[in-house]
Amino acid sequence: MKSITHLDVLVVYSADHALSASVADAISAKVVELSIETHGKPPVDFAFMVMGSEGRQEQTLKTDQDNAIIFEDSQGRADVKDYFISLGKTISKNLNAIGYNLCEGEIMASNPKWCNSLSDWQNQFSIWIASPDAQHVLDSNIFFDFRCVYGNGQLTEALRNHINVLLQHNDLFFFHLANSIIKYKPDLVEEFYDLKKIILPLIGYLRFYALRHQINQTNSMERLTLLSEKQVINEQNSINLRQTYNFLMQLRLTNQSQALLDQENAENTIHQNQLSNLEKICLKKAMDDLTSLQTHLSLEFK
Repeated sequence: MKSITHLDVLVVYSADHALSASVADAISAKVVELSIETHGKPPVDFAFMVMGSEGRQEQTLKTDQDNAIIFEDSQGRADVKDYFISLGKTISKNLNAIGYNLCEGEIMASNPKWCNSLSDWQNQFSIWIASPDAQHVLDSNIFFDFRCVYGNGQLTEALRNHINVLLQHNDLFFFHLANSIIKYKPDLVEEFYDLKKIILPLIGYLRFYALRHQINQTNSMERLTLLSEKQVINEQNSINLRQTYNFLMQLRLTNQSQALLDQENAENTIHQNQLSNLEKICLKKAMDDLTSLQTHLSLEFK
């Protein structure tokens, strides 16, 4: 079987990444449309949101569902929420049928907890941000990368504007958010590296400063570009972070692509024996760079 090189993956990831994200959005939108045909016309306007890697437009070949529904306020009509919960279940079922695995944590529109009116979503974020204990920070962090891929985008923009107002001058929330990034330590398990977990501090770091500086883009590299333009992150650090991000994403995609060619499941883990000496050196440097990010946050919020 032909091996996939990093150059192969770099070409696919760099040149076609925006295209692949657009294709994923189009697939999700079509699934929503077909699901609506099953349930009939929605009683009020709504938006289907994606979060996680899809929200950041950073999917790899192994992905699961992270989505939610936000619908127009309807003066407490129970039948409205019932409709959207039922719709959410059909959407999740149909996405699963075409390869988007169900989320093990049930962060999906099929879960009544994540299928809410605009005012209920605003109230939920108000609780999370006003009372930033560890669980509230974890819950809110999952949803900060939301994007509308179908429906009325004004609903998601209204929610984002509400969040931006809540976050202004809220140092207590940012202290707890920074602490969750500082404490995160991906471990080597039985000589396997989990590449998804290794990159999380970098994604969290960029999300943190994007929220702090009212940057609404959800893609990590777009966040990095804007943070660099605002001089929140200096030019050299920006270059280093971009290189670290690209290396880790390319390594994940190379590993997953090779697994599929070998008729195995695409995974985020890689055994250290699968790495070349150069890759081991680059991975060690990437992990050192990510530790430096955590140190920087620790010093700022000491």
